[in-house]
Amino acid sequence: AHEVIVVDGASTDGTAEWLREQRDLRVIREDRREGAVRAFNRGFRSARGTYVTWLNDDAYPLPGSIDAAVRFIEREDLPDVGMVALYHTWHSERNILHEVERDGSRYMICHVRGYPYANFGLLRRALLERVGFADESFRFFGFDPDLALKIQLNENLLVLGCPDALIHHDEHHDARKLSDVETGRADNERLFAKWRLPQ
Repeated sequence: AHEVIVVDGASTDGTAEWLREQRDLRVIREDRREGAVRAFNRGFRSARGTYVTWLNDDAYPLPGSIDAAVRFIEREDLPDVGMVALYHTWHSERNILHEVERDGSRYMICHVRGYPYANFGLLRRALLERVGFADESFRFFGFDPDLALKIQLNENLLVLGCPDALIHHDEHHDARKLSDVETGRADNERLFAKWRLPQ
């Protein structure tokens, strides 16, 4: 009914050894760390299902969330939905489009200059292929609003949030993640320049 693909970015912390022992995962091991966007694309390109979604290494879906997102995208009354945005825990008050509360936690979806996007999304693999996967000119950040903008502006499809599809995101910032911050700023500048978004 589903497949879980793990792209291991040349980890050195025991992850590779743990992954070798797992029988219910498909593992793609990178020889060197090339950034999240290339890793996501490696997973996307090897996926075989009708739908694809993605997670960071510090995020997980709450029970039933992926099924809820699939039911949402298959609704007959929403034929123009290109991507479902899963609500997620979020560190900032900026860029929030909508939020829901579950069991005392807040889950949000975000927007970039009024356009909804999915930090964690679900879409048809065929659409992802049609739009050319994630833009690898981004390294860590910016690919998700970029993907949402391609779907909305180039494909004339909607990005809608599903309030029953929830992702817990720890947003863990270790030394490796902190070393990516400058590259992330450049990614965001690239996004605004590519789509000529107002500052």
